[in-house]
Amino acid sequence: MHRIYKEQNSERILRLQFSQRKHYELAEFYNDLSWVLAIILVILSIIGTKFDLLENVRLLINAILAIGVFMVNKIAISNVKIGAATKEYIDSELFHLDRKDKYCDYSMLEIKESALKMKEKYEKEYNIQISNTGKDKPAGLKDWYTYKTDGKDVHVILKCQEENIWWNGVLNKKFLWGIGLFSLVILSLIIEIIMVNKISLVAIINIILLCVSLFCKTIEDLVQAIKYYTYYIKAKSKIEAFETNMNLRMKDLMLLQNDINKMRSIKFLVPNFIHKIYSKKLHLMLEEVKSM
Repeated sequence: MHRIYKEQNSERILRLQFSQRKHYELAEFYNDLSWVLAIILVILSIIGTKFDLLENVRLLINAILAIGVFMVNKIAISNVKIGAATKEYIDSELFHLDRKDKYCDYSMLEIKESALKMKEKYEKEYNIQISNTGKDKPAGLKDWYTYKTDGKDVHVILKCQEENIWWNGVLNKKFLWGIGLFSLVILSLIIEIIMVNKISLVAIINIILLCVSLFCKTIEDLVQAIKYYTYYIKAKSKIEAFETNMNLRMKDLMLLQNDINKMRSIKFLVPNFIHKIYSKKLHLMLEEVKSM
């Protein structure tokens, strides 16, 4: 068995894996909260227009919610960055890539300190996750890279990078279908409320103006999704080219790793419940793919 598959189950690496997972879970929580606040802002805007609430009160509530959206969004971005830094550091250690002074603006010491804090804060969950694999219930962190193969370092590392891309592609497609359906339902409800209550054109314009936070949130997530898929396509193309390259070099893999690291640092988040729903099924699917 190649050294990567042994080293990934060391407590040092598992502690880092737990830390990155918790940071992404926190990022997902705060990202979801920002969506909830933005939607509440839309609903209150419609209610306020319909029932003619005092304008000052309405503006105050909207301002508070808009600031709330901004603040929790910043917290989500912060957690994504340190989660991405931790993932980058893990792969740097496992793949023996060049060490850096900073990973996404975080030093090795800061990454390790964050991992230790996460372990201490969620000790019970930590002990379960470092003992379980992705096929167990609850899903754990052992055997993170499951596509076990022998051979030269460059070919084993490429398989690990390919597995990263495979997971990202499958989970994000499922998430995009879900978010598309959710957005359609919300838009339909807003239109129905406006039509049923016969809200005037002036009132509709006021609602649109008061829904700037939701509009900005939607545009921001759309831009993040486009950026994410730009790097995803780049990484996928490199993998396809490298699989037939008989003279594959570590330098080539570092270029691929840069694309993967950039993908991870983008705030395009698949909710953790989607990962939990599909984790065992996808692990089994990956086992079938590997056996073909």
